[in-house]
Amino acid sequence: MSRGAGEVSVDVTSWSDVPVALCIGTDKLPAKPETRMTLLLALLRCIRQQFVAPIIPRLFLILFRYSQPALIQRSIHFLVADTSSTHAKDLETRGYWLVVSAVAIYVGLAVSYYPSCA
Repeated sequence: MSRGAGEVSVDVTSWSDVPVALCIGTDKLPAKPETRMTLLLALLRCIRQQFVAPIIPRLFLILFRYSQPALIQRSIHFLVADTSSTHAKDLETRGYWLVVSAVAIYVGLAVSYYPSCA
């Protein structure tokens, strides 16, 4: 194929005849020889952000799912607790914290589950 002024003219019959230096746009070959992992590493470097982005929401999803049994267990202990004791104020405070933790767990589940659906 013929190109304009200042460009390299190469006549090839197949892609295997094209030198690597012309394909990558430089006259230098890579400093390290290519190995079996070169393509994989190059692809991971290119898509690193897309590869790592779902990890954080997935970890939070796992955390919130595994905290549900603890919430249920504490709720059951709260319901069967003796309310006639002198620690009624303590039970009331624990009840508020159960509500807050339930809201936090279920809102966290909803928020961390949404990016994995998209």
